[in-house]
Amino acid sequence: HRRGTSCGVLRKASGLVEIQGRSGVMRRCMRLRPLLSLAARRASTTRSEAAADALASFREELRQHGGGATTLEVSGKVATIWLDQPAKANALSGKMMAELSDAVANLEQLCAGAYRSPPLFGGGDDGDNGDADVPLSAVLLRGRGRHFCAGADLEVVGGFLRPPAQGQLMQALMASNLRRLRALPAISVAVIDGAARGGGAELSVSTDLRVWSHAGSVAFVHNNMGLGMPGWGALHRLIHVCGRQVALRLLAFGETVHLDEAKALGLVDCVVGGSDASHSSVEKNLAETLKRITSPPFRGSMLASKTAVNYVGMDQEEAEKREARIFATRWGKGDNATAVAAILERGRQNAQQDP
Repeated sequence: HRRGTSCGVLRKASGLVEIQGRSGVMRRCMRLRPLLSLAARRASTTRSEAAADALASFREELRQHGGGATTLEVSGKVATIWLDQPAKANALSGKMMAELSDAVANLEQLCAGAYRSPPLFGGGDDGDNGDADVPLSAVLLRGRGRHFCAGADLEVVGGFLRPPAQGQLMQALMASNLRRLRALPAISVAVIDGAARGGGAELSVSTDLRVWSHAGSVAFVHNNMGLGMPGWGALHRLIHVCGRQVALRLLAFGETVHLDEAKALGLVDCVVGGSDASHSSVEKNLAETLKRITSPPFRGSMLASKTAVNYVGMDQEEAEKREARIFATRWGKGDNATAVAAILERGRQNAQQDP
């Protein structure tokens, strides 16, 4: 009865009906669960909003520290994020980290609506993302000059970011930047045309694909910094790319990996440029490689592929529903219709040529 009395007080305090009997206590107490669940969700939302506000405030403060620049260029269907501090091997200053967040936010805005909610079986506005509607096909991540990226700028690390609380906020911001970059519907490509060390190595595995020149190299030197592991969310990505054993070796020994070994480890998706790694040959080959992503009829279907791959890890049934929605926007329309017609036409021409 003590349990019933306690619950009865709670009932009266919350303005609900009085309880009568032990069974009534249990039955009516169950009605509190939705209210408690709602309160928990509201509290969680409040905490999330507070964390987002704190991160935004930190980003603006971080923007005041260090030099260099992170810039965004858009040409046609290709966007390029440039890491520009060649005097420091493109190490990321606080300013550059904040500007990387800006660049990703601008890309999210540019890509807004791409395959967000097309109808499942057509009808009315069928959501067909034809060739003209694809906002971006590819996002390149590159470093100016002879380096890709040397990680975080040590002057900023040893100054503004030295307190543990500041370091944790920096980690959260960079992990968010790279997670959002990878989640874009456009295919992201790291162009490793120089050394990628520490945080730069993390950037190299945070994109969908990696294009290397003969000048490229990568080194996870986090142990040299006394960290032992990446801090920007790259650990699971590295394991996914090259496996647990190789990832552990790269992290434990911090060895520098050059092109041939990187290819064997699965860190290279495409090689551009000749063995002399000249700038002109790299740019020429890179442009040719991008044609596969950016030229009709491929760019619309590439967007569909990337969006579907982003569903990996989601509940299977929900992922299949979303894939079905994308498929409905592609089948028999736009690029698909053009490609099928071209294949059939080539078949007819070949048949006519046969004796």
